[in-house]
Amino acid sequence: MQTHELRLTDTNGYTVNLQGAVRYNVPADQIPAVQAELMTLAEADADAERALHLEHAAHNPDPVGAANARSAAGRIRATDYRVRIHPPVA
Repeated sequence: MQTHELRLTDTNGYTVNLQGAVRYNVPADQIPAVQAELMTLAEADADAERALHLEHAAHNPDPVGAANARSAAGRIRATDYRVRIHPPVA
């Protein structure tokens, strides 16, 4: 039986670094359930990333750098997160 690795990735394609955001050895029939479970982690990660950018902006003495950090925070959306499956399901 072939198994698959599922990873939750953020808007930049990086693997989300939250407990449970990577699942190994998932049979094909469990992929939809695991995908749904992984996507529930997206909002928490997006909130944390936005907070990090906003904190950086608050402590940045450079107005342009602070504006860039606030802009980056505004572009982070949990709906843009994806679950990567390897190997892909045919």
